[in-house]
Amino acid sequence: MGSIQKKIKKERRRTFLAKDFDALRADLLQYARTYFPDKIQDFSEASLGGLLLDMAAFVGDTLSYYLDHQFNELDPATSVESANLVRHLRTAGVPVVGAAPAVVEVEFFVEIPATLSGGSYIPLTNALPVIGRGTTLASHNGITFTLVDDINFAERDSDGILKAKQVISASSKGIPESFILSVVSMCISGAEVTESFTIPNTHKPFRELTLSNESVTDVMSVRDAAGEIYYEVESLSQDTIFKGVLSEGPDKQLVPMNLEVISVPRRFVSRHDVRSRLTTLRFGAGDAETLDDDIIPDPSDLSLPLYGKTTFSRFGIDPNSLLKTHTLGLSPLDTTINVTYRYGGGLSHNVPAESIRFVQKLNISFPGKPINSDANFVRASIDVRNTEAARGGDNPPTLEELRSKISAARQMQSRIVSKQDLLARIYTMPSKFGRVFRAGIRPSPHNPLSTNLY
Repeated sequence: MGSIQKKIKKERRRTFLAKDFDALRADLLQYARTYFPDKIQDFSEASLGGLLLDMAAFVGDTLSYYLDHQFNELDPATSVESANLVRHLRTAGVPVVGAAPAVVEVEFFVEIPATLSGGSYIPLTNALPVIGRGTTLASHNGITFTLVDDINFAERDSDGILKAKQVISASSKGIPESFILSVVSMCISGAEVTESFTIPNTHKPFRELTLSNESVTDVMSVRDAAGEIYYEVESLSQDTIFKGVLSEGPDKQLVPMNLEVISVPRRFVSRHDVRSRLTTLRFGAGDAETLDDDIIPDPSDLSLPLYGKTTFSRFGIDPNSLLKTHTLGLSPLDTTINVTYRYGGGLSHNVPAESIRFVQKLNISFPGKPINSDANFVRASIDVRNTEAARGGDNPPTLEELRSKISAARQMQSRIVSKQDLLARIYTMPSKFGRVFRAGIRPSPHNPLSTNLY
């Protein structure tokens, strides 16, 4: 009889279908009554056996819950934790952004004194101003808008005629006294601010700086105390970027800017936190004072003096020394980082037409160096107006809105693979770099790995 029971115990049948508390307790109760009937017979709720069953079932139920929870967190469609959902968004390539600013075309007006030249009245040339980018405007509801590009009222077309619209302001006798010039330029909502960070003289790989204002829409420039520029890249492994430079060729009226490829040893990536709405800048890991080929340690740096010896024992390479290479960019060291950025946005920034009428901060210069009275006259005459409503402002996307973009982002390709991808990239190039009317692609007859673009 004893040998039969031992044989039965060796062939215990277990089931793994129970997942909740009641099912686990029922399986444990059946197991205890089958294999341990001579040990405990009372499994009521008030007994010791019932207590052991409840505790074991509770532990199993808890582990089963966390197992299901972690399995659901692996799928972005069923993930509920915000931190895990943000990881899914970054893995899929969905940009996590904050509130979107509004853009609007604003018409700038200036009044220029008239002067007699060649028998006709024209605007005083040396009094034509340049309104610099960064000029801030305000709407009736207090929303701030910033001028994106410089406005040069002295700019002329290929025929030598001023590009600005002109309206003559004449006296009661019909003699022109001044000209009212107007130019339409793009403005974007939000406030610009420069924030400084003091970096100690201690090398820290992947140093992070968190900006203090919420809903940062654009990191405009990052410079250190020596004037070195840090460029924003998609990933720290990207060591070159495309930069727009002003065109000086004969077709600069049609193509105002050219593309230039530049190397960026100093670079950073920006990350937006959907919970705190703050933006963090992450720099590279390299040390500017360390050479990339300085991996093998100097024997003089070892603990034992090796002077006069021709051999020495094996040495180990510290993996942390690889973080000081320039592969992932340079980390700022012993300097001050000045970050200029724009923040603010939302649906309230879509202001109606004729609502932007105030100039908060004016950046103006006079390249012609007029007399003070003419300069003050022009400066006091500046007025602004938006003939159309601002568009594009939106509140920060919710996690559910970002979740819906994951499936589409996984099917997108950020690289050029097929001919259609190359044509799409050419046709969607920003207009300031020129507009391609028609393009054709043919395989190169001389090199199977290249393509001819017409």
